[in-house]
Amino acid sequence: MSWSALRRIAPAPESALEALAPLQTLRDQIRIADDFDDATLKRHRAAAFGHLSGPEGVIGIALAPETWRMTLPGFPTRLRIPLGPVQSVVSVSCRTPEGGVETLPPETWRAALDLDPAELIGVWPQTQPAPDAVRVDFVAGFAPEDFPEAIRQAIHLLVGHWDRYREAGAQDAVKKIPHGVFDLIAPYRRGVVA
Repeated sequence: MSWSALRRIAPAPESALEALAPLQTLRDQIRIADDFDDATLKRHRAAAFGHLSGPEGVIGIALAPETWRMTLPGFPTRLRIPLGPVQSVVSVSCRTPEGGVETLPPETWRAALDLDPAELIGVWPQTQPAPDAVRVDFVAGFAPEDFPEAIRQAIHLLVGHWDRYREAGAQDAVKKIPHGVFDLIAPYRRGVVA
């Protein structure tokens, strides 16, 4: 399975980003007293989440809760969901040998969300041979109370850096990514999808 089998089908709403990295804490971090530049800070915050989160992000895990779809050519022996932390599995569907699409009833499978990576356990039906024979829709990302402070601080550093150096060629912008960001996120990084 590769990262290309994953697709974001519902991005995190602004409210989810606010719950994980509140605008007021960003203002406090970069010493802004008023809400004059909130639109810019929100763009920087969204960019920081985008830079770090998801299979294409630097960390390789989902940060804010988003709905994802994993597409597979068939049911593997062990159906692992490589992007975590998984909050819930929304649906499991497959192409039947006759060519129709069947959504499997939740009582026919169980989501083992406490495993890393999360797994789906079930007795799987035969599928039609196709690159998209199996679809698993799931929600991955941290709940606000579980969001790691180290990742929150990395987001604060990125937002502060981008707010100070708004141009790529800005004088004194020695590094593209502020010192310490990689150290803060290192314990959470995921490698190649198994």
